[in-house]
Amino acid sequence: MKKTMIIISIILLVWLVFLSTDLYLAKKNHQPFFCLEVEMEEGDGVRYIGLFYQVYHVVVMEEDEIIEDYGYIVVPWFYPYQDVLEEITISFYFLVITYFLSLS
Repeated sequence: MKKTMIIISIILLVWLVFLSTDLYLAKKNHQPFFCLEVEMEEGDGVRYIGLFYQVYHVVVMEEDEIIEDYGYIVVPWFYPYQDVLEEITISFYFLVITYFLSLS
């Protein structure tokens, strides 16, 4: 029993190191280190797969030119790309509304 708990603790610790490193790199707008790059069918950007999490590099491109770079976003493994785009849109609208309300 004790040996099993030690093995589970080590696996959990390694996973937390992977996740925290990639979260830190995403916050600093750098490519994740402990993820594999996977080709994305939908939209522009890049998708990285980690251990039970994904990192999306969301960019909007037109004619091979980057229009908007939203940076790296870390989400759970099952989170679809369309939901990430919806959250970015909602966040943008929230910021705009908050800005205009603060003016009055």
